[in-house]
Amino acid sequence: MLSKNLKKFNRPSNILIVGFGNVAYNIDNDKRLIKFSHFQALKDLNLIKNVKAICDINIDKIKFPKSLKKVSKFENLNDLNKKFVSFDLVIVLVPTINYVKTVKKLIRNFHFKYLMIEKPITTSLKEFDKLNKLLIEKKIIFTINYQRNWDKNINKIKSFNERNKPYLINIETSSAVIQSGSHFIELILKLYPNIQPMTYVDTISNHRFINHKKDPNGVMVLRDKNNIVIMSFLSSSRNYFKSKMIFKSDKKYMIYDEVKGIMSIGNVKFDSLRVGKKCEYDGLPNKIIKLKNDNLLYKSYIELLNLKKTDISSIRRARRVVEIFSIFKIKY
Repeated sequence: MLSKNLKKFNRPSNILIVGFGNVAYNIDNDKRLIKFSHFQALKDLNLIKNVKAICDINIDKIKFPKSLKKVSKFENLNDLNKKFVSFDLVIVLVPTINYVKTVKKLIRNFHFKYLMIEKPITTSLKEFDKLNKLLIEKKIIFTINYQRNWDKNINKIKSFNERNKPYLINIETSSAVIQSGSHFIELILKLYPNIQPMTYVDTISNHRFINHKKDPNGVMVLRDKNNIVIMSFLSSSRNYFKSKMIFKSDKKYMIYDEVKGIMSIGNVKFDSLRVGKKCEYDGLPNKIIKLKNDNLLYKSYIELLNLKKTDISSIRRARRVVEIFSIFKIKY
């Protein structure tokens, strides 16, 4: 349930979803506690009834939830354009390599005010700048879904950082680099604005589960004057997701377990924090905080639908994500 203050936003009556795959709906069918899908966010906001059209190249193969059975469905934007010409909100959830051409086609053929885009939207800085310029010229208010920006637990991490000044941050996720990298890089940029990319090592030589060329495993290192961040990405064949962040200072450590919904804080007695393949700490924490796991996407929608113009600071962070991917030569 949403609190009363979160219900106040400009309610779009006419919504288009372009791309109805994993991040739109199916992602909530796995074992993670957190709900990440756009469908669930729209449901939480009582906006499902306002979805007027869905466009997907595999439209006939999709098993839609009952609440979307009667929504108009199209295989391509040309067919969609024969029936619709305008929307209040357009949600684009296509593969990154298709974002630019999809958004350009939407701008040419439809009128709309708000645009929700999934991360990281482009494969190069040149593409990013062109798309950003076009959206601003057309006065389209848009946001990129980095939903961890709305996680209240991140404020607890900030408080821990301010008190204890950790120098080592280790992030481990069971998702591969392209799938999760942009989210975690953006989060680190928010926590440490001056962080810079150092190195990236592909660790996929014996990978068995997914196509390496599509989404590699790897270890990414970023650092600033006081902190070093090590991100380990390891995709799994299992229908399971895990994500853990460890912050270590000279005297204290904090583990944020995104899936279990707990935050553990303890004293560092020995240098027993291991990084790299495993993200663990030998020893019992002296404090465990139970966390609430929400679908944070609905907060992204509320923010977007209350904007009078695009938030430039969030776009700058999004651009830096694309820049870091480019520096590390991680390709889609």
